[in-house]
Amino acid sequence: MAFTEDVLKLTAEYDLFEEVIWDDKLNFFTLCNDVFVWACADGEEITPESLPVLRQSLEDYHDYGCILYACRMRKCRPQGAYYKYFDHDKWHLFHECGPERVTGLGNPNDPEEFAEQVDKQA
Repeated sequence: MAFTEDVLKLTAEYDLFEEVIWDDKLNFFTLCNDVFVWACADGEEITPESLPVLRQSLEDYHDYGCILYACRMRKCRPQGAYYKYFDHDKWHLFHECGPERVTGLGNPNDPEEFAEQVDKQA
């Protein structure tokens, strides 16, 4: 029961009521829809072993800690189109999760090209 309490306390502490879900067996997941593949419903399981990774991810980037957690667990960067939601100074956290992704089906945008467009508009 301690694990369930820990997850629920973390959910309350970081206001994750829209990001953390569970099933009828109290398996917990963070939502990561469209993060890795375009137009895909997805979730990353939270386990007793991975709970410290979730906590650290939330400390590293509160606003997108659940996404960062999923990236760290999968050792994969999000698709390029998703980077538009992140503060540019936090991109390195996602880059550290895995190798650069090939642009193509499922990953239609390159995050660096997006950054250049944003910089030109500023």
